[in-house]
Amino acid sequence: MRIGALQSIRIGDLEKKNDLYKVTVYRGDNEEYFTFCTPETAKDIDTYLEYRKRRGEKITQDSYLIVRKFSSKTKVKGKPFRGRALWAALEDCIGNSSLRNIDHKNPFKRKEIPVFHSFRKFYKKQLVNSKLNPEIRE
Repeated sequence: MRIGALQSIRIGDLEKKNDLYKVTVYRGDNEEYFTFCTPETAKDIDTYLEYRKRRGEKITQDSYLIVRKFSSKTKVKGKPFRGRALWAALEDCIGNSSLRNIDHKNPFKRKEIPVFHSFRKFYKKQLVNSKLNPEIRE
């Protein structure tokens, strides 16, 4: 899943299935597909949405799943990330977590392991380790 896809996922793209979510990506597009999240991710999504509701946001099927800003004073929908803002926020988190060494002489040099590609590889490895049917895994 590309970062751009993550930015545009709305609550209506989620369908609760037992203890996880079925997520429709690129709804209405030629590249539309669906995927599933882990039970841990589903729990985190539920916690995040409850937090936003407690802060006063009115969440509807048209609300974005991940927002950069929402107001508890005006009780309006959260504003989505634009452009590379989500990517930049994730890069900051990774940099601040010490998961990756920073080359201060060449900070924009490509890294040996692309971080966002690694998320997908890690998830697939977890599915393999859990002996999930390969057809379902793909």
